[in-house]
Amino acid sequence: MKEIYNHLKVKQAELLKSFDNDFQRDIVDKISRKEKSIWLIGERGVWKTTIMLQRIKKTGGFYFSLDDARFAWTEPATLLKFVEYLYFELDIRMIYIDEVHKYNNWRQEIKNIYDGLPKMQVVFSSSSSLSMYQWLADLARRTDFYTIYPLNYKEYLKLFRNIEIPDFTIEEIIKNHEKISLEYASALRQTDFEDFIKRWQYPYARKVKDELYIMKIQNLFDKVVFDDLPMFINLQTDSLDKIRRLLYFISHTSPSELTFAGLATKIWINKNLVENVLTLLHKIWIITLIPKFWNLSDRVRKEYKMFLWNTNLYNAYNLETDAGILRECFVASQLKRLRNAELFSPKQGDIILQIFDKVWNFEIWGKSKKAGKYDENVYIVKDGIELSEDERTIPLWLMGLIKG
Repeated sequence: MKEIYNHLKVKQAELLKSFDNDFQRDIVDKISRKEKSIWLIGERGVWKTTIMLQRIKKTGGFYFSLDDARFAWTEPATLLKFVEYLYFELDIRMIYIDEVHKYNNWRQEIKNIYDGLPKMQVVFSSSSSLSMYQWLADLARRTDFYTIYPLNYKEYLKLFRNIEIPDFTIEEIIKNHEKISLEYASALRQTDFEDFIKRWQYPYARKVKDELYIMKIQNLFDKVVFDDLPMFINLQTDSLDKIRRLLYFISHTSPSELTFAGLATKIWINKNLVENVLTLLHKIWIITLIPKFWNLSDRVRKEYKMFLWNTNLYNAYNLETDAGILRECFVASQLKRLRNAELFSPKQGDIILQIFDKVWNFEIWGKSKKAGKYDENVYIVKDGIELSEDERTIPLWLMGLIKG
């Protein structure tokens, strides 16, 4: 165990020297420092590893990744024995475990660590969100979990423009959008939001050129298809090749016209398989499925408005995406982050947001569209304006400041 520790200690030291520490995701300070077990859930490329290393810089701890070959032994309980060594021999009380899905028995041994080492705090994550979701309910009693999303507009402004703007609850945006837009719009350029919509929602964007960024996003999706999906669905290689084309067809079709059957026809795969795959991709933020209309019978029919998860994905697969689709996708991606949020696609309007007993209906417009009479509890989210036009018309960019 000493040999493994020394090896991983050297790797941690190298990582702490080389990782990006000049920008901190907002989530870092929101993660509890008291919970015994913390699970970071999120898609690839959102800085889960960096968040771990930033916490170590602040408060100490020991980091290691289970994709290291030294944890690939056939001997059972290798992870547990190593953590017990850290606990009893080295008096380490805070550990960060990355890529836990690479270790076959991770779930049971995380439980054993939780139950058997009362003073050990564990933060763990995985680049395979699907593998984590499989065991979410199983570990929920022992583990507090945090979802790590791509950058919101607030974080983009801080990272790329060095502009500090606070975030706000959805209630604050709706109630005070006129005041908020008046206070902060003057610091921004219109091109800031346009750039954010196109490519700047992942922290690594500043490190790569446009064409490489597009390839990187596409490669991340390919990893989901070829590495993650086969753990849940028994698929042949030719089926995987067809599934990787799904994002292309979704990006080139109006969300309201997309159906499971239609996509199945386009990629020559069984409709039920397409439905299962898209349902999984919805859970891990590759696509967004919004139930059409808003009653039980409509939801039973499984009719959805389908979007890619965020506007950067659209631009990676279709540079000519209609502006209206990008606007609606953006609003959906921001609202989907809210805890306990449910989204619906109503017969009138674009998106209904429900959080417990609170309900808001949003219509999402371009700059030139003029408002008529407002129905009760309907708000217009409008692109191309810097300031709120009236008490019911919210600038689109403000939706990027919503606090999750």
